[in-house]
This record gives sequence, structure tokens and C-alpha cells, in this order.
Amino acid sequence: MFFKMRLRFLRGDFEYDPGGGILDDTHLHFYTFQTADVYLLSESPDLRLVTKVSDGWVPFSGVYRRLIGQRLGRAIDRWGVRHWPNLFGYQIVLVAEKS
Repeated sequence: MFFKMRLRFLRGDFEYDPGGGILDDTHLHFYTFQTADVYLLSESPDLRLVTKVSDGWVPFSGVYRRLIGQRLGRAIDRWGVRHWPNLFGYQIVLVAEKS
């Protein structure tokens, strides 16, 4: 992978552009928390987004959960994923219904 693409990925930039490379329209699509619903709804305009959430954890959660307890550890994970879903979320769940 070309270094410019690596830098874009490190910045969290997965946006497509017509300039070619792995982020042009002929390649598989990468989705972020911010763009997943945009792509879904552009492909299926008859859908209406009901819910969008990310699920995951903050690194070393096993360690700090043992130190501070499971309940507070889960709260830290939820807070981290809610504020930085592209960094700490491992999956994005979209719920849509026909409009």
C-alpha cells in the first residue's frame, strides 16, 4: 500500500475519490461510522435509518477491568466507543426500515 494511503488511513480518512488508488469507485468499499449510513441510503433510497451504533472496547480493557471492576470498566468501554467509534468500535450496526 502506498504511503499516502497509509497516512490517510492513520488519520481515519476512508473517503472515496475519483483520483484512483484503492479508494476509487472500482474497489471494495470501506465504511466508517460516519459514512456507513450514507452509503447504505445512497444504494437503497427507499430505506430510512432507525438506529446506528458501534460496539467495541478500549484497549487493555481486561487489565483495567480487573483493577477497577467490571462495571466501571464496561462504562469506560461504552464511553470510548461512543466518543471514538472508528477507533474503538469493531463493528457498526445499522437498523433501517423501508420508508
